[in-house]
Amino acid sequence: TITGKIEKIKLDIEKHSDIDQLEDPAFAVEQVTEESGLRSIASFEAKKLLLVDEDMRNVFTLPSILQEKGLDVLVAKNGREGLEKLRNNGDVKLVLVSIAMSDMDGYAVVREMRQDELLGNLPIFMLTQKKSDAEKTSCLQAGANEYFAKPLDVKKLLVVMKAYLDNG
Repeated sequence: TITGKIEKIKLDIEKHSDIDQLEDPAFAVEQVTEESGLRSIASFEAKKLLLVDEDMRNVFTLPSILQEKGLDVLVAKNGREGLEKLRNNGDVKLVLVSIAMSDMDGYAVVREMRQDELLGNLPIFMLTQKKSDAEKTSCLQAGANEYFAKPLDVKKLLVVMKAYLDNG
């Protein structure tokens, strides 16, 4: 099952917790990917994702990193715009949603997505400033598949995204 595969990937990532200290971190991520039975993360084969975040730092930096890996990244600067873009782009395969937004928080965006017949099955990763068990529980209860605290561990994000995109 995908849940079991994701959990195995997370354990493999933990085994390689020194990824950032290695001379070639890209090789380490590839090693985790290979051990987890995934195809290479060198390319995401032009899959489309949506980033919903009003923090301009994330809006500028994260898409460029993801685009380098071959992802087509749409950006929405608030929750309502994110929902609109999702409804107008049926080929989005994964959504990254920040919790902290002024018009509609990430929890509301995720809950609305889960209630929508067309959007309800998309993988959703919530991005938060808080790294706590309570925050993680809140994200998962809202309907997120995964939770990542900022600053993002981009290598871990890429490996987990790859697992969802390869199995979606």
